[in-house]
Parts: sequence; structure tokens; C-alpha cells
Amino acid sequence: MSNKIKLIALFSAILLFIFYTIFSERLDLNNKEVTLPHNKEVALPSPPKFVKEKTINNTFTINNICDCYDKAFDFLDKAIEIRNGFKTFEEFSKNNKSVKEIDSYKKNYQNLQLQCVEKYQRQMFMDQPCGTQDELMKRRTKLNQMGIKI
Repeated sequence: MSNKIKLIALFSAILLFIFYTIFSERLDLNNKEVTLPHNKEVALPSPPKFVKEKTINNTFTINNICDCYDKAFDFLDKAIEIRNGFKTFEEFSKNNKSVKEIDSYKKNYQNLQLQCVEKYQRQMFMDQPCGTQDELMKRRTKLNQMGIKI
């Protein structure tokens, strides 16, 4: 019986030591101090919990949210117009000039969307008097059905 008690006590002591080690390291990280020359101690600020990396893509001149929709509709409509000039996707694929033009519109559309979402954030997903996400999706769906993936 005394062996069981010794074993339980040893196990408890080991668990306490492990928890103490784990939590004291976490506390040390939060209260880190640096010793400078002349034995002056300076407390370091705790690191930020979340840093949003913001990279504004300033490819387009955007003065308001309607500029985003106007330019997006323009890019998608021009791509649809080019693609409508061909009866089949195979015929379109053989025309390098048209393929490059549509690729350019696709890239511009994607860069525009990135810039607009970074600038206007949630407003881009709300209906605006000048356009909605549903209208953009209708045009994108039309292009997808024509074989142009955006």
C-alpha cells in the first residue's frame, strides 16, 4: 500500500513539474526583459496578436465604389464581345490575338477586384446603385459557359 502512495506522489510531483515548466515559459515570453549595457533592464512590448498585411494594388484610378463596378463591367463586356466573335471555343482558341486580349481583360478584372476589395472591403459585397455582385456573376457565368474561366 505504501508503494502505491509513493507512486501516486511521484506521479503528481512530475505532473506539477511539467505544468510549472510549461506555464512559466509562457509567462517568461510575455514578460520578456532585455538587459542593456550598464545593467539597465527594458521591458519589451508583447508582440501584436494579429497583423493584417495590407498590400494596396494601385493599378487603377478608383475614386468611388461605382468606378469599381463600371470598370469591372467594361472588362467583362469587352471579353464577352471578343468571344462572341467566334462560333466555337476551338475557333477562338486558334486566334492568338483574341486569346491574349481576353487574358489581358481577365488579369485586369482580377487586379481590379483585388484593389476594390482592399479599398472598399465589405461595401463591395453589398448592392450598390451602380451595380451588384449578382450582375458581375452573371457576366462571369456567361464567360464560363463560353469556355473563358475567370
